Amino acid sequence: MAKTLSIEHFREKSFQDPNSGCWLWQGFVSRKSYTHRGGYGQITKDNKVFLAHRLVYQIVHKIADADMPSDIFVCHKCDTPSCVNPDHLFMGTAQDNMNDCLKKGRIARGQRNAKSKLTEADVILIRQDSRSNSELGKIFGVNEKTIRQARVGETWTHIPPGPKASEEDAARAKHLGYMRRKKKHEAWKARRRKEKSQ
Repeated sequence: MAKTLSIEHFREKSFQDPNSGCWLWQGFVSRKSYTHRGGYGQITKDNKVFLAHRLVYQIVHKIADADMPSDIFVCHKCDTPSCVNPDHLFMGTAQDNMNDCLKKGRIARGQRNAKSKLTEADVILIRQDSRSNSELGKIFGVNEKTIRQARVGETWTHIPPGPKASEEDAARAKHLGYMRRKKKHEAWKARRRKEKSQ
């Protein structure tokens, strides 16, 4: 561990928010990318770039770089990526980090996820329908595997198995599914037209 870095260094390079108690890193902050949401403080030590919150955790708990496994996360209790307050940090696995995100509702699951091809109403109907995965895949416009995973609870785990859906619910789900697929198709056609015009 570099002797020049201490807890005081992180305190001096941060803005202390009196309301949250967060120490907001005023040095370089990572940008949002496909792999993470960005906003994490970064610091250079021994010509290597480190996450500031991870490094401050190591300093406070006297953990050498070699003793800090790369598959261990330093997570934020405060959900503020740029915070380097040691009291707001805890160490955990990728699963601990994921569980923390789920508990706090930070992960877009179900139909809030932009990549989702089904709605919650669709999943309820799928779980109550006796037709094959292949047949339902054609009806909902997804592959057989997506239907199977939704049906057995591998995905959409936040939807508990419930009572049989009413005819009104079934009609609404069918309409929503149709409108969603139509919207995606129209967006695809618009992209194709734009590409052709360039």
